[in-house]
Amino acid sequence: QMLRCYVNHPDAPPRENPLTHFDFFLALSFFRMAAIAQGVYKRSRQGNASSAQASRYGQFAEFAAALGNKVLAASASTRTTPW
Repeated sequence: QMLRCYVNHPDAPPRENPLTHFDFFLALSFFRMAAIAQGVYKRSRQGNASSAQASRYGQFAEFAAALGNKVLAASASTRTTPW
């Protein structure tokens, strides 16, 4: 769904290669998951969590952010032009 919105956006790159910036959006999705998980973890620390498992989300936030960083690092090492 995100890719479809990106490809159909008027400022999107030419359609012959709609995946040009896919790595950016993949990293963005990992960072978004990390931010959500961090919010869940914060609520668990405040005693306001909706789940007994919420304290585990802190570890997931770190993991998701690390994945986002790995995607960007891999992309930077293979990209020939700057974003």
